[in-house]
Amino acid sequence: MVKLNVDGDWSPRLRAVDIVERWASIRPKLLRNVIEGQLVDLKVTQLCPGSWTEFVRCLRGRGLTAPFLVLNVKGERTGEGWGMHLGNPKILDPRHRSLVRTGVMAAREFGRIPRFRGQVVLCLGAGLGSAPMANAFIKAGASAFIGTTGTDPGRIAPVTLLFVMRLFEEMGTDGATVREAWERARAQDKESAKFRLYVASRGSRVRRAVMVSNPRSIPPVPGTPPDGLRRMASANWRLPALEVDLLTIPSFRIATDLFVRDMVEQWGMKVNHLPCRSPRELRDRLGGKGITAPIVLLESHGSSDKVGQAAIVAGASEDKSKRYLMGPGEVRRYMNLPGRVFVAGGCGLGAPELAEAFLRRGLRAYLGSSDGGGLWHTFLLSFFYELAVNRATVTQAWARAKAPNAALYPRGWKRPKPVGPEGIVVRAPALIEGFEGNTDNRYEGDWDTLFYEYLLGKEVPAPGGHPGLAYRLNFDFRKKKSPHIWIDFSGGGQHWIGARGFSLEVFVPHALRLSESLTFDFHVGGKRREYQMRGLALRRGWNTIRLAFDAPGWRGRERDCKKWRPERFDVEALQPVRTFWFVLAGRGRHEEGAVFFDNLRLEKNG
Repeated sequence: MVKLNVDGDWSPRLRAVDIVERWASIRPKLLRNVIEGQLVDLKVTQLCPGSWTEFVRCLRGRGLTAPFLVLNVKGERTGEGWGMHLGNPKILDPRHRSLVRTGVMAAREFGRIPRFRGQVVLCLGAGLGSAPMANAFIKAGASAFIGTTGTDPGRIAPVTLLFVMRLFEEMGTDGATVREAWERARAQDKESAKFRLYVASRGSRVRRAVMVSNPRSIPPVPGTPPDGLRRMASANWRLPALEVDLLTIPSFRIATDLFVRDMVEQWGMKVNHLPCRSPRELRDRLGGKGITAPIVLLESHGSSDKVGQAAIVAGASEDKSKRYLMGPGEVRRYMNLPGRVFVAGGCGLGAPELAEAFLRRGLRAYLGSSDGGGLWHTFLLSFFYELAVNRATVTQAWARAKAPNAALYPRGWKRPKPVGPEGIVVRAPALIEGFEGNTDNRYEGDWDTLFYEYLLGKEVPAPGGHPGLAYRLNFDFRKKKSPHIWIDFSGGGQHWIGARGFSLEVFVPHALRLSESLTFDFHVGGKRREYQMRGLALRRGWNTIRLAFDAPGWRGRERDCKKWRPERFDVEALQPVRTFWFVLAGRGRHEEGAVFFDNLRLEKNG
């Protein structure tokens, strides 16, 4: 049962989705790949009834157990408005032909058949977001109904795909409610804005549909160019041919090859799949071997090399120490793709030092992102839609796709030279991070360090009467034993003066069902060394954690070393400080829920 909270409180993770298809408006395999692409552990059941009778049985609940139902059907206009096109009436079961004489099920006829148990229904057919159709579903027991009022099937099909991807990305990855996800998905463009949300009326014996109006969410911020970017002439270029070369790293990628190919081929573009089974093959491809298309898409992942620079994972291994990393130096040595646009799909591949290395030897433009999950896939789908369908230039497609983490670097771009000492100087006492969005620091909640599945946290109003915002870290110890929050300082890091310790505020909700108290590990990393303090206990409510530099229990290691050893905290060896991360300890536990982090401070007196 889905709890639709119209007031906007966050909801539990989306775990299961049912898809019922009958004369589908979107290709069945592509729709399933789009939904499953948001979370790996999302259970998707796809039903394709071969007859009208089987379709009716599905709508009466047979085989439908998930709280979210997607109807992948076509809409068709009738004398009574828009209805569901369910096939040729000549092949319908004679026992039910009297209900549907034209092969199109109108809202009036549809209301007699389905039986829902509180599901949220998403109907993808053109024109099926009308009030009569929503009333039919709500009266049959649905808790909410989403449909579009767009009436041009050819035009709304690609936009519907973008809407579905964003909707499930918001609910699955970001933990949004149905209303929050609908608001953000419909803010993408004018066609997406035609999707309506209806909920069941309250305080009345007769259930009826009530349309939710006046969306409250702010539209997503368009991607902004990196510092120092002044001209976009080289990237303001229209593709001469609708063709893409897809480079993949087998056994280590952020999505399946079929999922990425379907996203691109949906818009009529030709995709040449070039798997790079070894680092040598990737080097050959970057040197131009076998590359024929004007745009090259790399589907891999980013990591950090020994000196802390962004690098491409060119060789797969679950052991991080055994992965083959291709850093900026090696990219500069082998890169030779003049006149082409290179799109790097993976977390951390939008780093300036990597972009500068790729732009050597005449590359027309480089496009990368700090996000490698569902948000990046939503951007790719929209980006290639603009290139292929609207024939936009690369610059126009990047701007219209509206991904805040996607950066476009044109030919000739170079990193600005650093001014002054590396990092900024911070004098204690000082607030290092309050999660208010007023710093350039990057922070995220990592659900799985291998990126097979992850659940991002987010900045939310601080609970428990605390002012401002806090960072909510979701956890499910059955899936991930050590979820953590990661804070990356902007620029070259921080130099601390007069500091003697740290303080941090953590909130544990009173409603959490816990077998024992939660504990977490505190980590801080610099350019050369890292330190940790383990087993910090948390009670329910707000906790203020204070850690002095001279406190017992600190452990340290070199940045490229795996073993932690008991060691005195040496702040001079740590500087400049670049990273903090806090890890929840969940080994042997099975609870799920969320904790909130706020106000990381540098203290003068430890």
